Amino acid sequence: MKSIKFIKLLILMLICLIASGCSFSFNQKKPYIFYYTNMLSKDFHTEKQIKVSLIDTSYYKNYNFNSDEIKDFYNFLGALKKHNYIKRPKDLPYKPLYRAFFTSSKDKYVLDVYNEKYIAIYPWDGTYEKDFLNISDIPASINPYSLCKYVIPR
Repeated sequence: MKSIKFIKLLILMLICLIASGCSFSFNQKKPYIFYYTNMLSKDFHTEKQIKVSLIDTSYYKNYNFNSDEIKDFYNFLGALKKHNYIKRPKDLPYKPLYRAFFTSSKDKYVLDVYNEKYIAIYPWDGTYEKDFLNISDIPASINPYSLCKYVIPR
């Protein structure tokens, strides 16, 4: 009789131990459509130094941006308007042409450049859907697609 109670207690403790490692979040709705972009922008304002590196996803060429080029990304974030944020486009390519990594002391963000029209911004370890943006009306001087194409031509 004692052994049955002991086995039941052991099973109950095992279930509690296994379940405590799991985190279930049923409400996976972003607080607002530009959530990750806003977090990246805050990092630009609060961090002293942000490292930005770029990779061409077809040829795997790498490029590290200098501080003047990083300012272009900062200016790009400042030029965004509410109409630039969109839901996931139906005609979004499967794979981005370029992928930029923004690394600060606290966080790491990814900017996927799909073409001259679409980009996505998200953290390295995010839980929500990516921020999708239509950048077709952003000036070429601060447009991520133009900047990527300039530093790693295709």
